[in-house]
Amino acid sequence: MSNTPPKRTPRENLTVTSDRTQVGDMEFKVASIVTYIPIVSIVMSIAFLRTEPKTNYLLRFHAMQSLLFSGAYAALSIVCGLLTSALGWIPFINVLAVMVGGIGWGLATAVYFLGSIFLMMKAQTGDEYKIPMLGDYAEQYMQQNQNQS
Repeated sequence: MSNTPPKRTPRENLTVTSDRTQVGDMEFKVASIVTYIPIVSIVMSIAFLRTEPKTNYLLRFHAMQSLLFSGAYAALSIVCGLLTSALGWIPFINVLAVMVGGIGWGLATAVYFLGSIFLMMKAQTGDEYKIPMLGDYAEQYMQQNQNQS
C-alpha cells in the first residue's frame, strides 16, 4: 500500500480565509449576484477577478461567466447593428433589414436581461450553474488559473 493521499479536484483543495470580498466588503453570495447586474457586471467582474484570491472559486467562476455572458450579448448587439446598417442602404431590402435587425437586437436584449435575473437567482442559492458553452469556458479558465498558482 502506498502512503499517497487520494487525488482531489482543485476545488476540494480550496479554503476561503474570509467570508467577505476585498472589493466592497460584501458577502460572497451578494458579490456573486452583483456580477450579473447588467449595468455594473463588467466592472465588478473584473474587480473580483483581479482582487479575490484564487481560493474563492465560486465567486471567481461567477465573475468569469458573467464577463463571457456580457461579452456575448455585446458581440451579438454589435452584429445586429452592423447588419442593419449595412443592409439599410439597399433599396427594397432596407425595411426588412431594419425589422430583422431590430427584432434580433430586441430578442438578444430580452435573453440577456432575463438570463441575468435567472443567473442572479442561481448565484444567490450558491449554485454553480453553468451557461451552456460559456460556463464551460469559464470553468476551463478557472482550472487553468488554479493550476498556475
